[in-house]
Amino acid sequence: MSYCVNCGVELDTTLNKCPLCGTKVYHPDKEEVASTEQTFPRKKGEVEKVSKKEYIIFVSVLFLTISVTCALLNVLVYNANWWSVPVDGICITLWIFFLAAIFYEKITVYGMLLLDAIAIANYMFMISLITSSNLWCYYIGLPILGVTFVLLEIVVFLSRNLPSSLLTGTLYFFIMVAAICVTIEAVVDYYFRQTVSLSWSAIVLTVCAIIIVFIILVLMMGRVRNHIRRRLHF
Repeated sequence: MSYCVNCGVELDTTLNKCPLCGTKVYHPDKEEVASTEQTFPRKKGEVEKVSKKEYIIFVSVLFLTISVTCALLNVLVYNANWWSVPVDGICITLWIFFLAAIFYEKITVYGMLLLDAIAIANYMFMISLITSSNLWCYYIGLPILGVTFVLLEIVVFLSRNLPSSLLTGTLYFFIMVAAICVTIEAVVDYYFRQTVSLSWSAIVLTVCAIIIVFIILVLMMGRVRNHIRRRLHF
């Protein structure tokens, strides 16, 4: 039994204060249990979610401010050349990238690649405005970008619809490298010399062709493929 430390009256174990004098009753066993409890709140605080509309407004105002201020600085102070045009192009490109990232749940991977291609094409066009001739944009930049975009779309389609592995990914990579290198040299040669004669890209194409044939053979021969996987640990 316990007693009140003030008046000495006998107390029940369930009481928290003396019924006679009102003195608070201390229970050592309950105090020990209570002391082991966490002193910080159990419930974690949650940060208020920001809507997509607010993200779009924030990103748009930020890049618009950069573009406008650089353009004004270019026109009013440093007006020897149009250096603000590439800056505006970068802002537009990044703005498109951010919009694609914000709406990634509603945009397919094919749409994401298309938006990226549009952003890069826009940047090349902005750069061409401050060069002596913008023909390189139409006859070199855009064709190479177009071929790269089509190849990426095909690779994504194959990866999503066919069984994929490290070997198939490597196969797609070397096919893309060969195609892009040949396209670059062919487009540049035709732009400057109105003829196409492969030189360095032919070497790249030869090496890639050997690797591609090797990977195809490995993929077709199951025992060889499994043996190589065991040897290379993949």
